[in-house]
Amino acid sequence: MTLSTLQKRTKSTGARLSAAAVALLAVTALTACGGDDSSDGDTTAAATTDAVASGAEGADSAAGAELSEVLQDYQTKAEELGYEDCMASPDPATGMTGLACFGTENPELDPFNLYDREEAGSGEEVAEKALETLLDADEIGSMTRETSGNYYRPVDGDDVAGTCTDTAQKCEKVIGDLGLEIGLLDGALSEEEREERAAEESDRIAEEERAKAEKEEAERQEELQTYSGWDDLDAAKEQLSAWGVSCSEDSDREGEVAFCKLDSVVVAYDTGIDELEEEGLFREVDRDTMVSVSDDDWTVMCSPGADDVCDLVAEKTGKSVKDEV
Repeated sequence: MTLSTLQKRTKSTGARLSAAAVALLAVTALTACGGDDSSDGDTTAAATTDAVASGAEGADSAAGAELSEVLQDYQTKAEELGYEDCMASPDPATGMTGLACFGTENPELDPFNLYDREEAGSGEEVAEKALETLLDADEIGSMTRETSGNYYRPVDGDDVAGTCTDTAQKCEKVIGDLGLEIGLLDGALSEEEREERAAEESDRIAEEERAKAEKEEAERQEELQTYSGWDDLDAAKEQLSAWGVSCSEDSDREGEVAFCKLDSVVVAYDTGIDELEEEGLFREVDRDTMVSVSDDDWTVMCSPGADDVCDLVAEKTGKSVKDEV
């Protein structure tokens, strides 16, 4: 579920929620969309509904409240920036009514809320309360100050204080365009720190996967040292490779014939040697000079000078080297 969808649903019910409440919805949307476990997002969304319900109950009376001249000026500026929905909105966490703006049709316009400084104190105080509301609603404990605090950016000006919900990471531009200053809550990670943490986590996962793959390959290679029969030519090639003998299949006899060690070794699987001779397999070398090792389904044939391969295969498979093919 996107922030835009949440905002439209909020409007369709007639509820004018506070910016802190919508900020809570915004981060819940991020959790529901991008979390590792979608059920976590659903659980947090349910908690969010309870957390903001008190704000919706008193929404009708607050919707008619008038903003101070200062906040009206910021409403005009916000609308000039493209914010379609700006309103007087109650904050259930503080009881204050301030200006809440949402870029419903533009996901890059992060939602923000502003209050008169005399009433709000500072942007840090407003952002802290918004974060507390989120963390209190997180029954499963999947969110922390470090990971979620960076979405609540304190906003300060000469006459106003508030917070911007950095769902699209555009708060710095938006708040800068309004002529206000934006900060970061203590303990929250900056965008650079988030990227660094993400890169570190990505490297850690990649290293774990690499180590796991290496371990599995080592175990596989260890298994391949023990002969237990070859089900097909691919199995033969794989085990021979583990024994240090690389082979490639004959393109004309795939699944039946492979050549190894510069074609001085031939592996035949489930095919007759006489048939191969008729096809010219021994044209380059005299069949009578070759030695071989065989089992029920396969035969490894070695030309003079490659006897060591047949000796190796015999040792590994428990078979014997024959002075004939």
